[in-house]
Amino acid sequence: MRAKCQDCVMEPIVIDDLAAFQPRPGTGLVTRALADGPGMKVTLFALCEGHRMAEHRTPHAASVFVTQGEVSFSVNEEWHRLAAGGFVFLPPGCAHAVRAETDCQFALVAARPV
Repeated sequence: MRAKCQDCVMEPIVIDDLAAFQPRPGTGLVTRALADGPGMKVTLFALCEGHRMAEHRTPHAASVFVTQGEVSFSVNEEWHRLAAGGFVFLPPGCAHAVRAETDCQFALVAARPV
């Protein structure tokens, strides 16, 4: 839901149930951009069990919040298994990969220079 803000650069977004809002993949991976504005981008990810995202790097800091299921993150070649409520902070340039242990969903908040 979008809230009104007279002095905002972009409109505020309020979601009372993030897990229910996230996309549901049939197979593989589905993403949904939630907010894309100055200084940050928020993307929701839904992965089917067994889906993998190859190792890559982010140019800016990013935070990941797991909302459903279980997912493993490789951070600088060390794997960490997280369930709903889990959190990962990735500093700029950090190598990471993703593996869905179950059907899972997470939100990625990526910083950007303003």
